[in-house]
Amino acid sequence: MTGYALHVRMRRAGSQRASERTLQVSDAALARLRRGALFALAAALFLLAPFAMAALTSPEKGRRDVFDHSGPPFDYAFPEGTF
Repeated sequence: MTGYALHVRMRRAGSQRASERTLQVSDAALARLRRGALFALAAALFLLAPFAMAALTSPEKGRRDVFDHSGPPFDYAFPEGTF
């Protein structure tokens, strides 16, 4: 089996005794862990993107609010009387 051997030493709070273990971690397990971490990061960025956009375009910062649709549609693109 290819992979890594992790030497872990654990001690409970308030105790002087420590337990030691050597854990074998395969390359496949590390690849699954890496893939899961990348998926979690991508999901977090996807879920937080609307909030980041709202914060970057907030009127308090003097920027145009891209989520404000209170005006008439197409008022900037067509001259008066087009429709």
